[in-house]
Amino acid sequence: MAYSALSNMVVLGEGKDYLTAIIGSDSPDQAKQQLIQLNHQLPDYAQLRAVIFTAPFHQQPHLMTANGRPKRDVFCQQFEPQLNTSAQSLLTDETLPLTAHS
Repeated sequence: MAYSALSNMVVLGEGKDYLTAIIGSDSPDQAKQQLIQLNHQLPDYAQLRAVIFTAPFHQQPHLMTANGRPKRDVFCQQFEPQLNTSAQSLLTDETLPLTAHS
């Protein structure tokens, strides 16, 4: 929560070689910068290596439960093509993948 631009973020990566952040944001540039800052504070195994940007989660109520928790299975289903794409770039300080989804 120290990073306001990352307040709409779900991390997925079970069974994968790396973790992917799904971020609901209207300002992806700010989120990218904060994600890089966050990664510098995380151990290697917990760092986010890919990112998918989408509309803010409140604009996609089917993604959340009534009490505001993410429906992880729905996130996995909705973003499966982006999560499974082998062409998805990995996150580094210099570049961030910009996988957009509306």
